[in-house]
Amino acid sequence: MNAILSAREIWRLYNTDGVPGSGPHPVNKRDVLQWGSMLESLLAQLGLGYATKAALDADLAHGANTLAMVYADSTAANNGIYVKSGTSGSGSWSRIGDLPDAIIPLTVTGGTGNAIVATAPSTPLAPGRHLYLLVPTANNTGSTTIAINGTPAVPIKNALNANLASGSLIMGSAALMCWATDHYQLLVAVGALDGDALVADAVAAKDAAEDARDTVLAAASSTTALWAFPTKAAATAFATPSYVPYLYTDGRVAAGKGRGYWTPCSPNVAPAHGEYILTNGRYFEPSPEGAIFLSQFGSDDTGASDNNAAFQRGMAFAATKGLSVFVLAPGLFKLSTALPDITQPFRLIGAGRGILGPGVTAISRAYNEADASRGCFNFVGVQNIGLEHMTIVAQGSTGGSAFTVKSTALVVAGYSTFDSLYCTADAGANFANTIAFIGDLHTGGTRSNFINNSQIFGGSANSGYFSSCIHLVMTGGGFFQAGGTVGNVTISGGTGGGAAVHPASEDVVLRVEQIGGQLTLDHAQYCVVDASQIVGDIINNSTVNNFRVHARLRAGLGFVCQTNWDTGTCSFGN
Repeated sequence: MNAILSAREIWRLYNTDGVPGSGPHPVNKRDVLQWGSMLESLLAQLGLGYATKAALDADLAHGANTLAMVYADSTAANNGIYVKSGTSGSGSWSRIGDLPDAIIPLTVTGGTGNAIVATAPSTPLAPGRHLYLLVPTANNTGSTTIAINGTPAVPIKNALNANLASGSLIMGSAALMCWATDHYQLLVAVGALDGDALVADAVAAKDAAEDARDTVLAAASSTTALWAFPTKAAATAFATPSYVPYLYTDGRVAAGKGRGYWTPCSPNVAPAHGEYILTNGRYFEPSPEGAIFLSQFGSDDTGASDNNAAFQRGMAFAATKGLSVFVLAPGLFKLSTALPDITQPFRLIGAGRGILGPGVTAISRAYNEADASRGCFNFVGVQNIGLEHMTIVAQGSTGGSAFTVKSTALVVAGYSTFDSLYCTADAGANFANTIAFIGDLHTGGTRSNFINNSQIFGGSANSGYFSSCIHLVMTGGGFFQAGGTVGNVTISGGTGGGAAVHPASEDVVLRVEQIGGQLTLDHAQYCVVDASQIVGDIINNSTVNNFRVHARLRAGLGFVCQTNWDTGTCSFGN
């Protein structure tokens, strides 16, 4: 019959007791059932205890599988837990386990300080399931052995699994040990530190570390190796072996900023987008991960350097990979020169909006713009576009807009989302039209544009300029005046001269906190403006029909050019 495991063995925390590195130990239900059955039997038969093995063998008047205990036999190996086999009156008793002692006391009966002879009240079937308490009667002077209950002598080793040094065992000072395969190992002992053993263990650890290093280097030669470098320059300078398929840089210029993975270019030539690492004759390009992290392309978040080149590198890479989402971390990102028109899908996501400070992604427009409606982000003839969670601020500059969506004669621009933006200007700076949507050149105007939860400041002409817009919806936020700027809003369309088509604006819905200036309407229809207040006049320059305004006007202000307001289809309420 198999020996029944102890509770400590069954429910130990680790595969090797006391060694976390051996991994967590899963509990075996069969062991639990055997242990529980033994315990239940013992509890039910507490009277079956015998001082000697002879007394147990003399009592066979019990059924099969009855458990009994021998606890004081002069032969230590006879003490333990037994199970009966055979019917009552016949059969025999077989030892199946140890007495339930967590710690077995050892009594020194002879030998020397270095060759201890001791006895124990029992000889465990499974010695590794117990702890042993030894009180030496002499100091040891070097390597030490112990023989218990007449068994062959085995070594005692220190807590680091090295042979004992002189003074590791002190006369009269208790030492706690466990059994480890072929020797006893001290857990707690009072004595001198084994310096030689410590040195030996340190050397062994060094050898193990070198073996691990060699294993890693061998793995690096496989087809799945990844080599890491602190910066792009460090990767370029290193002659990366030909078998390395991937690179990782912890930063672009400095470690910690612009982390990214790099994959080999196929074919092995400089990629058209211009962003690569050339090392040992091999070209690596950024690994496309679904979004472009502009820090990997050299963006500067301190406000000290122009980010024009970083944006262009990122957009060139995105165009070759079919990507459209760009990500900026918190920081101040200066544009000292104008970006080219954006003619590819482009969605820029920041970390947050607000006054410049921690957690805010801020784009600083630091150049003057002569074109009143050209944006810092100028979307021309493109769809699937947007800006989210950022501040766009004019700093020391005038003219233009924070962003513009503009159709061409061939392509309707739009299908965009602009969310959680804060567009403003520092003192003395401004935008001309802070945000602009212009569809003059196409019969479809600009189409399906959505602006959500955005505060728009800083326009010298308009904070919001909507010309030939079809289905534009703004909810939350509003248009505000600040400093020398105005909060005007213009919704216009109609027939123009030259190449312009000028369709009327239609289905424009503004549900905002306020319009902080005048509201100008010109060739607009089927539109709604719903605001808590309009600070300036409502001006109807030309044909306006099927238009509803619900707002409170400031005292002394009102409608201008009422003849252009189609009273049959339009309404105003406050």
